[in-house]
Amino acid sequence: MGSGSSYLHGFFDQQWKEGMTKDDAERFVVKALSLAIGRDSASGGVVQTVILNSKGVTKKFYHGDSLPPRREELEPQDSLLDILSSSHGGSGI
Repeated sequence: MGSGSSYLHGFFDQQWKEGMTKDDAERFVVKALSLAIGRDSASGGVVQTVILNSKGVTKKFYHGDSLPPRREELEPQDSLLDILSSSHGGSGI
């Protein structure tokens, strides 16, 4: 719930998929935090993940240079307004 957390909610709502594998979930989290870092100067420049399971604890450190592309470098996607408009038959919201 830090200063960059508000940037994550929309990404989570749009990109979360039920049944992700461990690797998919880790990539999802790293990408989300990378986007927050790009928007919030107080979010730092690295990502650290911790996976807890029956096999133990796995920690990973992602330096800023190895993070996925930030928002400005991503392919454009449909906006929420486009998605909502098309789900209502194009009649608007």
